[in-house]
Parts: sequence; C-alpha cells; structure tokens
Amino acid sequence: MDKNQIAAIFEEVAVLLALKQDSNPFEARAYENAARAINALDGDIEQLTHSGKLKGTPGLGSTIVKRVEELVNTGHLALYDELQASTPPVKLEMLRIQGVGPKKINAIYDQLHVTSIAELEQACHEDKVAHLPGFGKKTQE
Repeated sequence: MDKNQIAAIFEEVAVLLALKQDSNPFEARAYENAARAINALDGDIEQLTHSGKLKGTPGLGSTIVKRVEELVNTGHLALYDELQASTPPVKLEMLRIQGVGPKKINAIYDQLHVTSIAELEQACHEDKVAHLPGFGKKTQE
C-alpha cells in the first residue's frame, strides 16, 4: 500500500467521522491533517513505517501512526470498515451531490428522515429542503 492510498483512506475516514452523529469534529480534522502529512512525506511509506521514522512527524500522532502501521501490515483499517458499516447508505450516496457536505447531509437526514435519493428528490419537489435552517432555494435546486 502506498502513501497516496493511505492518505485517501484517511480522507474518507475524516468524511465518515463527520457524517457520524456523535463524533468529535477534532478527530475528523486529525485524519484530514494526517492525510496531508502522509502525502507530503518523502520516501516509501512502508520503509518509513517499519523503521519507526513516522513517530514524531508533524500531523501524525501516536494513534494515527498505529493506524498507518495497521494499513501497511494488513492492507485494512478496522476503523474505516466499522465507519462504512455504520453509516447509512443514503448518507454515502448524498456525498456525490455537488455542494452538499457532511453538515448538510446530517441536517437533511436528521430533519427530513430521507432514506434514499428518491426520497430526497421528493423532499426537494415538495420544497422541504429549502426550509431547513441554513438551506435555501439554491441548495435545494
């Protein structure tokens, strides 16, 4: 697994954490920062991991280093798998809508209780999305 793949997984973990209702926003930001730090590393991520040179790298705390080690050694990240399994599929589908991020997705999901893109489209046709706090006609369109 190369550093770009690891960084991409960390970026996805950050988004999944942001979609999670009870998550700490600083945890999501830590994974975003880790993804940038990993992309900026010089050298092979596997060699850096096995030689212990990741420790002390700015943006990579001890938990993140353990997650990198898990990815390098197993090719999987249990946290990522758990987050994907616990995230409602409609939230993942809504991520593909341009201009709609985790905060808006959570608002739509929590307040309109949509469970599919078809239900979201119906809510838009019924002018429900534009009336959510922080939303408007433009977002609804």
